[in-house]
Amino acid sequence: MLLTVGERPAGGGDHRGRGGQGSFEARRHGRRGHLGEHGHRRRHGLRPAWLRLRHLHGRTLQRRAPPTHAHARRQGHRHAQGRQGHRHGPQGRGALRHPRLVPLPPGKSEPLVSFIPNPSSFPTQRPVQFETEANWKFHELTTGPEIVNDFKGKKLTHWVTGYGTGGTFHGAGKALKAALPDLEIVLAEPSAAGLLASGVPTERNADGSPAESHPAFNPHPIQGWTPDFVPLVLEQAPMDHLMDTLFPIPGDKAVETAKLLAQNEGLLTGISGGGTMYAALETAKTAPEGSVILAMLPDTGERYLSTPLFADIAGDMNEEELDIAKSTPSFQLLPDQEPILQAA
Repeated sequence: MLLTVGERPAGGGDHRGRGGQGSFEARRHGRRGHLGEHGHRRRHGLRPAWLRLRHLHGRTLQRRAPPTHAHARRQGHRHAQGRQGHRHGPQGRGALRHPRLVPLPPGKSEPLVSFIPNPSSFPTQRPVQFETEANWKFHELTTGPEIVNDFKGKKLTHWVTGYGTGGTFHGAGKALKAALPDLEIVLAEPSAAGLLASGVPTERNADGSPAESHPAFNPHPIQGWTPDFVPLVLEQAPMDHLMDTLFPIPGDKAVETAKLLAQNEGLLTGISGGGTMYAALETAKTAPEGSVILAMLPDTGERYLSTPLFADIAGDMNEEELDIAKSTPSFQLLPDQEPILQAA
């Protein structure tokens, strides 16, 4: 989303945010791959190269759950067939091999998920997106340049973002600072879990993973933000160069702002989106007139129906909502009545 700081013109801005202080224009950054039958990505569809699934021998696999051993024997499944024609992989019958996620950006880096040699070992594996440099490098190659391209010939003074793994801030931040040296980057984190604000480093294991929970961490409602440790991807970012402001977000303000976005702007985003937007609105209050603030909301509110975001919304419609439901004669879904799905 974009926030333009300035005076509200006569007549005010419309509901889509054109003009007026505190108004914003929605932008979406990112791409989706083409989905084929059964929801799988088409072989030649658009998809991030660094998340391409590959076989043990290098052959591309469809993104689907591996079958059980019994099913493989019964159906003659060739899930792990390699170049040498091993029906069940190089280990013999029943030794199904699982694919791994292979990062493809230039340079050497660790895969996002370690190779899983046997299904029984899966519980011992852990994603390493918090440690791998492939995370932030991908954003440096894609997300950052995409923003720069979108604002070519235009003004951009601030970029506001939170952090989960820190990959977007680290990678996109490097690309943005390289192209727009005067850009101010505002990094937000929950006020209840001020890990960066504490200045206390995370104790780590030899592989860079956290050895214990961070002492400054407390539970917070901004799901997807700020785990109970400072991710290595974030810790290795050049903070003095990238971060101009560290902004604490109260959890209740993140929830409140997410609701206001839905009610006033028609944007159904999650709690983290509300937190980012709250930081952008607060930044706009002190930014010079004419500033242009970019806040990315990469989430949707649909997955928060059972969270505090919707806790105060009753399950049944009230009288006002029933009147709205009755206002469309050709389509009505009313309690204890037969549905009307088309005009009579």
